[in-house]
Amino acid sequence: MVDFIPRFRIFIDEVGSNPRKSEWPPTEINERYLSLSGVVMESISTRRVFEPDFRALRSKHFGSDCPPLHRREIVHRKGRFVCLNDLSARRAWGDDFLAFVRRHSYITITATLDRVEWREKHGESADEYQICLFNILERYFYFLRDCNSHGDIVAEARNEPENQNLRDAYRMFWLHGPYDISAADIQSRFCSRKIHIKPKTKDIPGLQFVDLIASALKRSHLHDQHRLPIDDFSDFQRQLLRYLWSHKMYRSDRGIRHGYGLKFRP
Repeated sequence: MVDFIPRFRIFIDEVGSNPRKSEWPPTEINERYLSLSGVVMESISTRRVFEPDFRALRSKHFGSDCPPLHRREIVHRKGRFVCLNDLSARRAWGDDFLAFVRRHSYITITATLDRVEWREKHGESADEYQICLFNILERYFYFLRDCNSHGDIVAEARNEPENQNLRDAYRMFWLHGPYDISAADIQSRFCSRKIHIKPKTKDIPGLQFVDLIASALKRSHLHDQHRLPIDDFSDFQRQLLRYLWSHKMYRSDRGIRHGYGLKFRP
């Protein structure tokens, strides 16, 4: 089967650091829970509307020569983002970003895995990143099927061994299908037999956008699973998540999020 032009594209970002073997089980939220989030957008709208608007937003607050945005650098307000130490500048950025979140069309999908409970049940043989990836791609497949459409996948590059593992995992998914979805069905909806892995230096707005919201999506998923208290969220995160959960999360025709826009793997 030859590759064909996608109507939709999902941008995927990972939140979670590898736990240290000397300190198992991990107690830090970021080490215990691995999460992948995807933002699904229509390809032509992404190129013509979303990307120019994103770059305009970035230039307005951080200058026309601003490098690709990364949430961690913004949160720490270092280097280019030192301007956010000023409260009025920080509020202006937050207000404009929330307005940007509201005015564009996309859906979100999040898969989160509890490393401690997973290894107690399944051991260490399975690749936990691959488990989350397959769960994201399964839900993306269901979205494409619901729309009677097709799409492809873009993920941010990591180091080369991890990138190769990602290529291999996607190839397995595309060639064989997951669980009860046939390879023929996957290939009829997924445009490319290869996953697109792009470094941050490529300045892809879709990858930067999912990076900016993925941590909040993970934390809200953990709160939904009663693993994180509500007072652990800032006012900005609450406003962001209130809108994403109400309007942007993939769900069933009956409005069910779990198993559609959300997947938790204990």
